[in-house]
Amino acid sequence: MRDSFSTPPSASLTVGGALVMNLVLVAACVLLALNIINLPVQDFGNLGTPVQGFAALILMIPVGLALYASFKLTQRKNGGRFVSMALYFFCMVLTAAVLLHQWGVYRSFETVTDMIMANPNLVLGFVVAMFFFWLSGRSPATSIWRDRFSLMGFATMGITVLLILIAGNGFVGLGTLADSYRLPLTWVLTALVILLGFMAYRLLKLGEYFGQTPDEREAWQGWLMLSPNIIGFLVFFAGPLLLSFYLSFTDSTVGAVPNFKGLQNYTDILSFEWKTQADPEGSAQSVLSFGFTPLMEIQTNGPERIVIGSKDTTFWLSLRNTVLFCLLLMPLSVIPALFLAIILNSKLPGMKFFSCGVLFTLSGGGGGHGAHAPGREQPYGGCGGGSQDGRHPQEPAAACEARHFPDSCRKPVAVDDGRCARRRQHLCGEHGAILPS
Repeated sequence: MRDSFSTPPSASLTVGGALVMNLVLVAACVLLALNIINLPVQDFGNLGTPVQGFAALILMIPVGLALYASFKLTQRKNGGRFVSMALYFFCMVLTAAVLLHQWGVYRSFETVTDMIMANPNLVLGFVVAMFFFWLSGRSPATSIWRDRFSLMGFATMGITVLLILIAGNGFVGLGTLADSYRLPLTWVLTALVILLGFMAYRLLKLGEYFGQTPDEREAWQGWLMLSPNIIGFLVFFAGPLLLSFYLSFTDSTVGAVPNFKGLQNYTDILSFEWKTQADPEGSAQSVLSFGFTPLMEIQTNGPERIVIGSKDTTFWLSLRNTVLFCLLLMPLSVIPALFLAIILNSKLPGMKFFSCGVLFTLSGGGGGHGAHAPGREQPYGGCGGGSQDGRHPQEPAAACEARHFPDSCRKPVAVDDGRCARRRQHLCGEHGAILPS
């Protein structure tokens, strides 16, 4: 049905550019994988040939995704658009991280901290900016001050950053930034970040062309919000965790290529030996076999004692400390919190003051935003109906529709299969009133 309508020229150019970008991404990943496999072991951190092969195998994941996205794009399927956007965004983030390293940003964190500590009064500008954002959220959706307060917040934040840079001679670092562009790699990385971001943005604007539904739009927006955690998990947690798991099966030491040992390390960790020592004055080590170290001594009723030995006492001592920490942490954190929650839920005098005043201070103001969230979502007394006391007027049907309908339902679209009409009828009825769920 979508093919019966004319295709905008900009959409054709964007899809064609995405296909070319996907093919370039496939070629780059394949070449990088071959380069990793052919690298000497010493040039890959002495991690061993299996790690190089695994890294090359990981690079085949974006290859498969790019080929899948290209196939779906040729069929004008929204799945190809989503996968392409995800690939471009992920590659843009990784490329931007390398570009920040080229700029020397990571080495300047200490300098930025010193600038902020030297001018603590200027930090109040961020507080003022957050206040403007709060006012924007509290303003009605139809008020002109909603956008004005938001703009004032961004302006205040930008001026604060500028003043901190001026007061701390932060513009001196711009010379280092300019010097980094003497290297061709910096120009290549900058061009890649711009190109990947531009392509992701262009595909983002083609939702109507690919027949994007409101649910699909909400889905990619949710994944976008989760992307920092997902990227951080993959790069800083999942990757090192898998590497550590592999190295646990080797004799890995710093500076040497690890050799595979199988389950020998786990066998050594779990090896125990129980010995009875008749001489109370003797050394516990003397009764243990070679390779075992005393872990614990148990005194019996008689002159004898039981000596428990292990090949890796450090592991068991660490495990004991971890278990003790958890056994102490759980009661000390959960029981007081549960007791405090019971008190706050009671009808004791002063509970409202305590919950609104003391807890607001302890939470750093975060609870205040949560407490005002319902007011932000319902500036009126509900869609189509005011409050009983008359202080909150009835929300107009147009405002209710503006807050609850996606743009694709409000704008005239070439194809409407009834989903927008059903959503309008379900959410706001015929007169802007929210229907009971």
